[in-house]
Amino acid sequence: YRHAPIRLDYRGHTILMPPPPSTGGALIAFSLKLLESLDLSDVDHASTRHLTILAEVMRLTKRARQRWEALSQLEGAERVAAFLDDTMVASYREALAEALARPAPRSDGPGGGGPANTTHISVVDRDGLVVSLTTTPGESAGFIVGDTGVTLNNLMGEADLHPRGFHQDPPGIRLASMMAPTIVLKEGRPVLALGSGGSNRLRTAIFQVLNNLLDFPLSLERAVLAPRVHFEEGILHLEGGYNPQVADELEALGYRVNRWRQRNLYFGGVHAVAWRGDTIEATGDPRRGGAVAIL
Repeated sequence: YRHAPIRLDYRGHTILMPPPPSTGGALIAFSLKLLESLDLSDVDHASTRHLTILAEVMRLTKRARQRWEALSQLEGAERVAAFLDDTMVASYREALAEALARPAPRSDGPGGGGPANTTHISVVDRDGLVVSLTTTPGESAGFIVGDTGVTLNNLMGEADLHPRGFHQDPPGIRLASMMAPTIVLKEGRPVLALGSGGSNRLRTAIFQVLNNLLDFPLSLERAVLAPRVHFEEGILHLEGGYNPQVADELEALGYRVNRWRQRNLYFGGVHAVAWRGDTIEATGDPRRGGAVAIL
């Protein structure tokens, strides 16, 4: 019993992400398809232009999620293919180009998410086998399995996983998940494994680290530690670490900016391992207690 992963070609790499019932994989893939339509060669990392692009991609991806939910009658691979169809994505690419030409406050649709306890590990062994694994109890249901200390999840009560509202899904369906453990291939060989916790912010965290690594010449550590943004309910959240002038310029463009004073677990915790030739690099995100171990 194995699910075929979502496979997306991006900037000369192949990105593998989880298929349904994960929603996160499809939404990250959609964000990358939007981003791929842009030439970022003259865009400076963490500049006003860069953050405007990220904000608009996030906004449009959130809007496209309504399309994803409308395709719920389709099974796995069919649903992914319909959602990522070039014709469907093209209309959002046009909307992205229009938004970037005239940035202004816009709605991204209803939000969701809240505190969560999602954890992720990325592992590679000496033979080059790789595992990217994410697990979560949500906010926990208050039940412990025997004397194991393992708590059961409460994902039936997580708003972001029920965009149609609670008690609206028909009986018998698999509960969706936002978790999106990801593996990146180059010429068929794994070069990166990553994933994140963070409720509905985990997808934007993974998306930004991929953008940092595949579109900009950042090291793995810099790509993970770089400050992040998250756009939700018309508010652009800027993590501490950005140039204050960039925040001022974004506000001048019409964005409602929430300036965080420092890095925060709100923006996810991306734990990653990468191959640079014969060298393995690993980074644990300090936002969520990340650590690196060699066994």
